[in-house]
Amino acid sequence: MGTEMTGGTKVLTVYDYVPDSEPKVIEVPFGATLREILRHAGYNRPDSDLRAIVVGGAEGGALPTSLLDTPYDYDPLEEAGAIVGSSVVELLPANTCMVAWAMERSNYLAIESCGKCVPCRLGVKRIAGLLEGIVSDLGVSGDLDVLDEFASYVPNGSLCGFGVQAPNPLRTAKHYWPDHFQMHIEEQQCPTGTCVPVRAHRFVTKHVLP
Repeated sequence: MGTEMTGGTKVLTVYDYVPDSEPKVIEVPFGATLREILRHAGYNRPDSDLRAIVVGGAEGGALPTSLLDTPYDYDPLEEAGAIVGSSVVELLPANTCMVAWAMERSNYLAIESCGKCVPCRLGVKRIAGLLEGIVSDLGVSGDLDVLDEFASYVPNGSLCGFGVQAPNPLRTAKHYWPDHFQMHIEEQQCPTGTCVPVRAHRFVTKHVLP
């Protein structure tokens, strides 16, 4: 049972996006696809109802429905941008703006950082601040380059796994849904019409890489 690389099973907690729905705790063998995991958890709605599936918990990556056939194992998930992490799987509805999701997740991670090392303590806050500006339609195209810099700077300079994985929400949102970022910046509109401004002034930060 399991895969050649990872034997055995994994206990997962699956969170649906339906209000007041109870999380499902299931056990699946390593190598089961994300689609099979959702079916095992009782999720039987069409893929069009989903924007993304977040794999790995608070620091997990968001994957599009086109990757639902990805096996649940360490290497395949890492290649896709997610992690096994805390064994949590979350579903995001189709009306989710991925810029706003990355912002909310980054704000949470900034609070959770222990603050021991500067790249994590300040870097994740900078990521969250830049995303707040983009969500508020105050972003500029150069913000995307700075976000890429922080996505590299934070894990490379952090002392523990928290900082190494903290940019995952940003990385995957920006990689799989670049149109959400572009629409906020170029047209000052939310692609799903769900975002509300959270800043009145642009968040300005310096480049961190030469």
